[in-house]
Amino acid sequence: MNRFWLTVFVYISFVFCFTIEGDPRSWSKKDFLGFDKVGDCTSSLGDISSVFSRIENDNLFLRVTFDDMYLRNTSVDRFVYEDLKINVLIEDGSYQLLNASLDLDDLSSIKNNYTYLRTPKNNLLEIKINLESQYIKNNIVYTIEVVHNNEIVDSFLSSEI
Repeated sequence: MNRFWLTVFVYISFVFCFTIEGDPRSWSKKDFLGFDKVGDCTSSLGDISSVFSRIENDNLFLRVTFDDMYLRNTSVDRFVYEDLKINVLIEDGSYQLLNASLDLDDLSSIKNNYTYLRTPKNNLLEIKINLESQYIKNNIVYTIEVVHNNEIVDSFLSSEI
């Protein structure tokens, strides 16, 4: 009988683990870090509107929502074939959890310690960062910069205490 409950527990653990799947409904209000003013982007692309984050099972998840990634009336992904990148720096004290520049032309990528998924129809970029459990995760600082044609066109700075 104990083997049965162990199997059920393992199955339930996998079912309820948070994953990046491009669905804004997966995120809750408690994950919200802040809004970025819509229209403050100095380019026609890369306008950040909101940022969310959560830590679960030694992973940090980050969601950046854009205002202008997708044109619904023509079903066009506006970030494709653009020189558009996002620089993401996430620090916990003096330790860098992530320091990366992501090419927003790509829909997804798997790197050494992180994975990302861009979902144009939902204007989302989601990142999953593998953390090491020995690091204390408090007072995390998020610095995000959108770079278009080698110029910073929008940014977001937040700390989570």
